[in-house]
Amino acid sequence: MSGLDRLLLSGLTWNSESLESFTLYALLQAGLFLAVALIVSQPMVRRVMTPRFLKRHRVRQTARHHFVASGARLTHAEPHILIYASLWDRQVELVAHQAIHDKVGEAAWNAAVAAVTDGMKAGKPADGFIRAIEICGAALATHFPSSGPARNQLPNVILET
Repeated sequence: MSGLDRLLLSGLTWNSESLESFTLYALLQAGLFLAVALIVSQPMVRRVMTPRFLKRHRVRQTARHHFVASGARLTHAEPHILIYASLWDRQVELVAHQAIHDKVGEAAWNAAVAAVTDGMKAGKPADGFIRAIEICGAALATHFPSSGPARNQLPNVILET
């Protein structure tokens, strides 16, 4: 043992009383850890304890994954929009193809998200989605007028996952 180690450990004595105290302290810490782990493992508690920014990030990432997956078989000339709502996190995200977003801007998308959010708060999510679809449709009709018969590449359904 070096001189520094002897100096640091010179006042440390391990009698049975200090060993029992240390053991009791370690057991209390382990018990506290297990209690907190069991409480936080409950889904409702996790939902309440998760910070809003983290919920927002998770919903945004999931919406973008669904957007890419739904448009994987479309060409770049076939832009699309996805309205994603997470009932669990109480968040709404609208993702639009870049060509649409460049022409329409943020205002229409913010209004559509607000419509879904208001519908969810009022207990009528279907009404919120209908209003959001009307807002998106009006924005698309303004910037992308119809040039022939309607041709739909993606299903117009609400998917629940």
